[in-house]
Amino acid sequence: MQPSPVTLKRRNHKNLSCPPKPSEAPKSQDAKPSVYDQGIEIMTREGVEAGIKFFEAHSIETGSLRSLYGQAWGYWVEGSLDDARLVCDYILAQNPHAVLKAHCYYLKGYIGLVQDKYGEAEIYFTKARKIYQEKQRYGDQFKTTLGIASTAILIKEYDEAQGYLDEALTLNDKAKKNLGHYYHLYSRLAFGQGDYKEALQYARQSYHAFDGIEDVESSTNALIDIGLYLILTGHLEEGLRKTHEAHLITTKNAYTKWSYYNAINYILAYRCSKIDYTESETGVRRWIDSNQDAFLEALLDFVLTCECP
Repeated sequence: MQPSPVTLKRRNHKNLSCPPKPSEAPKSQDAKPSVYDQGIEIMTREGVEAGIKFFEAHSIETGSLRSLYGQAWGYWVEGSLDDARLVCDYILAQNPHAVLKAHCYYLKGYIGLVQDKYGEAEIYFTKARKIYQEKQRYGDQFKTTLGIASTAILIKEYDEAQGYLDEALTLNDKAKKNLGHYYHLYSRLAFGQGDYKEALQYARQSYHAFDGIEDVESSTNALIDIGLYLILTGHLEEGLRKTHEAHLITTKNAYTKWSYYNAINYILAYRCSKIDYTESETGVRRWIDSNQDAFLEALLDFVLTCECP
């Protein structure tokens, strides 16, 4: 049986960074990849659009809500947040099994974070985590707890964020997940608290964790953070070298969003070196206005007003 039609208006590719994907159930070494795994592989190898088309065709042919979720994930990756939310809402209306319901809550949590709906994000993350706890899905508990920690950092509830990060690390004793995102959040926590040396330390750990699994986009994000924290700790030349290295990667891989985050480093360096940065600032503000990127806006405000090292 085919699912009811979900009419979606497509948006331009926004190249949003992904949260960690919800886990599949454990498989034996001889098991064939699931349809969902195949779709994610296509998305990685051939591009987001190809993955979305794969999931869409399979969901129409079979009525699979899991494939429809894969389609929602693809919309999230390309930045079509309202489309991702619409598909998740449709899946939830079909009363899916508990784990798929939790996956939808998890994704809606991250959509809420990006759209500055922090209270909504925390509600959805908490709903997802409750189900994952009941099903003893430690990997998904770990990732969802990091989502709650992200929310706490963004609303500057730093003690609460620390608690969730500690809880996530304990969960990872069983989950055995890559710690790149965990270290990234710790660097953001330290940055929010004004400890730029500690932020640099955790950003480097994040970089090495992501580089170790060849996650180029996430390691590039960490590299940008390293450049910023080097500049903030008085290592201007080294910070600019890391920033230029990140610039080459974002250009090569068309990481549009991260190119604007990288521009923040140049703006700070130029401002503190008394070099005109008007053109860079104008470009970043244009991106912020068209993409409603509140975190980038906060970063821009910070580098325009902070004390130069």
